[in-house]
Amino acid sequence: MSNESVKENLKYLDRRVVDRYIKDGLLSRKDLESHIGRLSDDAAKADWVTYDLEETELTEASVSGNGSADNHS
Repeated sequence: MSNESVKENLKYLDRRVVDRYIKDGLLSRKDLESHIGRLSDDAAKADWVTYDLEETELTEASVSGNGSADNHS
Protein backbone atom coordinates (compact mmCIF):
# COMPACT_ATOMS: atom_id res chain seq x y z
CA MET A 1 0.00 0.00 0.00
CA SER A 2 1.45 3.35 -0.96
CA ASN A 3 1.86 6.33 1.37
CA GLU A 4 -0.84 8.28 -0.50
CA SER A 5 -3.17 5.30 -0.46
CA VAL A 6 -2.86 5.01 3.33
CA LYS A 7 -3.49 8.72 3.82
CA GLU A 8 -6.54 8.62 1.54
CA ASN A 9 -8.00 5.66 3.44
CA LEU A 10 -7.38 6.68 7.04
CA LYS A 11 -10.92 5.71 7.96
CA TYR A 12 -9.99 2.08 7.26
CA LEU A 13 -7.00 2.04 9.59
CA ASP A 14 -7.14 -0.49 12.34
CA ARG A 15 -5.17 -0.20 15.56
CA ARG A 16 -3.55 -3.54 14.73
CA VAL A 17 -1.88 -2.17 11.57
CA VAL A 18 -1.23 1.48 12.43
CA ASP A 19 2.10 0.85 14.17
CA ARG A 20 3.32 -1.21 11.21
CA TYR A 21 2.34 1.53 8.73
CA ILE A 22 4.17 4.13 10.81
CA LYS A 23 7.24 1.88 11.13
CA ASP A 24 7.24 1.23 7.36
CA GLY A 25 6.92 4.96 6.64
CA LEU A 26 3.51 4.63 5.02
CA LEU A 27 1.88 6.85 7.63
CA SER A 28 3.23 9.55 9.91
CA ARG A 29 2.24 9.91 13.55
CA LYS A 30 1.24 13.51 12.72
CA ASP A 31 -1.19 12.35 9.99
CA LEU A 32 -2.67 9.76 12.34
CA GLU A 33 -3.13 12.24 15.19
CA SER A 34 -4.71 14.74 12.79
CA HIS A 35 -7.16 12.09 11.60
CA ILE A 36 -8.04 11.04 15.14
CA GLY A 37 -8.59 14.68 16.11
CA ARG A 38 -11.18 15.06 13.34
CA LEU A 39 -13.25 12.04 14.40
CA SER A 40 -16.60 12.80 15.98
CA ASP A 41 -17.47 11.64 19.48
CA ASP A 42 -20.51 9.42 19.02
CA ALA A 43 -20.73 8.22 22.62
CA ALA A 44 -24.11 9.94 23.03
CA LYS A 45 -25.47 7.85 20.15
CA ALA A 46 -24.27 4.53 21.58
CA ASP A 47 -26.62 1.86 22.82
CA TRP A 48 -25.21 0.32 25.97
CA VAL A 49 -26.01 -3.30 26.64
CA THR A 50 -25.66 -5.03 29.97
CA TYR A 51 -26.35 -8.62 30.83
CA ASP A 52 -25.59 -11.11 33.54
CA LEU A 53 -22.98 -13.59 32.35
CA GLU A 54 -24.08 -16.15 34.90
CA GLU A 55 -27.56 -16.20 33.38
CA THR A 56 -26.36 -16.07 29.77
CA GLU A 57 -25.72 -19.29 27.91
CA LEU A 58 -22.43 -19.05 26.07
CA THR A 59 -22.34 -20.92 22.79
CA GLU A 60 -19.51 -21.43 20.32
CA ALA A 61 -21.11 -18.83 18.02
CA SER A 62 -21.46 -16.21 20.75
CA VAL A 63 -17.87 -16.66 21.93
CA SER A 64 -16.44 -16.45 18.41
CA GLY A 65 -18.53 -13.38 17.61
CA ASN A 66 -20.61 -15.15 14.96
CA GLY A 67 -23.83 -15.28 16.97
CA SER A 68 -26.50 -12.64 17.06
CA ALA A 69 -27.93 -10.99 20.13
CA ASP A 70 -31.14 -12.97 19.54
CA ASN A 71 -29.34 -16.19 20.47
CA HIS A 72 -28.81 -15.08 24.07
CA SER A 73 -31.29 -15.44 26.88
